[in-house]
Amino acid sequence: MSLRIGYVNVQGLNTKSWDTVCSLLRRTFDFLFLAETWFVNHAAYSRDRRVVASTPFQDAAYRTTRSSGGIYLLATYKARARIKRYSVPSEYAISFSVGRYIISGVYFSPSLPSLDVEYTLSALSYSSVILGDINTRFRHCPFQDGQPGPPERTSLFSTFLRPGTFVRATPVVSPSTFNGVKVRSYLTVDHCFLRRALLHAKLRLLDCKSIRLQTDHLYTLHLTLYVAERVPPPPRVLRYRISRMSSANVSSELPQYFNSLARTSTKPSPTLDVDQLNTRLVELCQNVAETVLGQARVAPPSSMPSKSKDAPVKYREQTNGASVRLYKQAVASSKENTVILPSSRSGPGCVRHR
Repeated sequence: MSLRIGYVNVQGLNTKSWDTVCSLLRRTFDFLFLAETWFVNHAAYSRDRRVVASTPFQDAAYRTTRSSGGIYLLATYKARARIKRYSVPSEYAISFSVGRYIISGVYFSPSLPSLDVEYTLSALSYSSVILGDINTRFRHCPFQDGQPGPPERTSLFSTFLRPGTFVRATPVVSPSTFNGVKVRSYLTVDHCFLRRALLHAKLRLLDCKSIRLQTDHLYTLHLTLYVAERVPPPPRVLRYRISRMSSANVSSELPQYFNSLARTSTKPSPTLDVDQLNTRLVELCQNVAETVLGQARVAPPSSMPSKSKDAPVKYREQTNGASVRLYKQAVASSKENTVILPSSRSGPGCVRHR
């Protein structure tokens, strides 16, 4: 499985740019960061279902200039369901996690103080991927376009990359087109940083003119990240020897052991949460049942091969569904589960229930 993650600086979000990025989201990306939205029409865009998160919008009552900055995280409806959590660690970054990866998008304007950049990078120390417009050009970089600088910003990022945890992603230049869009060869100020374990990821620079996006940035970052997802096995169902409950000794032993265990066990912290109380009660009952009754390990009869397609489901599976079917079969064949009849005081309007 792969994740298609994008980043583009739109230089002020307008209706035409919005339609273009939404079209890209359907065809080319699962997740897309929009930087420098300037919070244009923020009240309307932020309510769109494709917008997962936004950096905080500080609306001044007497603002004389337009808002600056502003990052949106967009996702397709299907991809949004795969997000485990998201956060806004600062007004210059948004992070979200899928599987065991944390992906962050940043925007560092040229005038942003180095202390703010350093603080944001420190907050993203656990990220797996950092991409965005950092307004920095690096030295000794064969795929860097333009003169390196500014010196203070390059020094800061050199320090950030020195521990060896992150590396600059190298753009893929072959083939020269991707999904019909021209692919550029050189980076300017928009970069992508990867953990060393993610060097298999592929970074492409999609030409903004080819996708008809109005911005002075030459490209849109397109990162393909491969994620290995393991399908968890179905939970194992615990079954107990409930037939032993018909024994007089066992039926009297159960409440005695329950009371004894409840008194001697360490008392947990008090809580009014129904789910927590229910979990504690279930664990206590399971402990009592396993000790007094013992677990029943279901195995196929010797006359019936375990892998036979004709073997009943109750013998071949240890799942919740198989347990429910087994219970229904037991109820249907049991003589103890008779029809419930209304009492004489219920009146003539009562209906019999099964």
